[in-house]
Amino acid sequence: MSRILSLLLCAAVFLGGCVSTSTPIPPDSLTGFRDAMVELDKGSKLALTAEYDWTYQNYREQIKASEEVDARAFMLCPSDDMYTWNWGACEAEGLEPPLINDIAATREMLGQLNRLFIDYGNFLVQFNAANENTQSSLEATAEKVGNSVQSIGNTFGQDLSRDKIGAFANIGAAIVGQWLAKKQRDGMADVMQEFQAGVEAFSALGYQAMENSAFGIQDEYQTQSEVLANKIKDEADGARRFGHIEQLLELNEKAITSLDRLGSLDAAYRALPGAHLELIMALEEGRSPGLGELVGHIETISAAYQTISE
Repeated sequence: MSRILSLLLCAAVFLGGCVSTSTPIPPDSLTGFRDAMVELDKGSKLALTAEYDWTYQNYREQIKASEEVDARAFMLCPSDDMYTWNWGACEAEGLEPPLINDIAATREMLGQLNRLFIDYGNFLVQFNAANENTQSSLEATAEKVGNSVQSIGNTFGQDLSRDKIGAFANIGAAIVGQWLAKKQRDGMADVMQEFQAGVEAFSALGYQAMENSAFGIQDEYQTQSEVLANKIKDEADGARRFGHIEQLLELNEKAITSLDRLGSLDAAYRALPGAHLELIMALEEGRSPGLGELVGHIETISAAYQTISE
């Protein structure tokens, strides 16, 4: 349909509101994208919680083996948020916060990132079916996305310019009316395309966090495996030596499983921009989108966690 004919149709129904001549994407597709973000959030929390538990266990073992312990390392310390406390070091001279503090912070940061994707998924679902009667609800959702973007910028030190994150840079209630007009004029695919740069930038924060977590797992493995290897070498009693060997084999399995799970999360974040682009292309081509790659990685994460929990 030509642009002129579209404008004539808009004029003809002016009193009732201009209606988009483009076909909305099937709602189930956008709901599926949003639900995938929810599952990704669950998977990342499980993965980082497992890493936290592992590191905490190792930290306890190190304390048991230490000849000198400074009690200040275990004291609670106030944070910038008056309702939140950290523990370890308290900026005491010569003391460093334990690694588990960093892991806990990463888990919190990734939770903020996932919340942004979930809020954006909700925004797409509402925006796809929006009309003048639902605009106020859509504006509230857009405001949530905007707040999530600001939170990410503050936490990660992310560049929030439009060149870096596209339409995420100015998302909020004030601009919803302009986007609705653009959707009516140009179609939803054009609106979503403006968010692609931001999806790519925020996804990169996700897989970079997974890479950092994988380095942490590898460091913990090296520390624990060297201790066990020395025990195996020095132990004269056969039964106790075999017990240390069993511990090392169990450690190997835990390390492999943890890295596999983090690798699946890494792959999921890397697949996210492609899944978003697939939604856009499906709109332009008038077909249902395929989100199999993204969903497949997320299902692998859940399966890995269930296996290690059994």
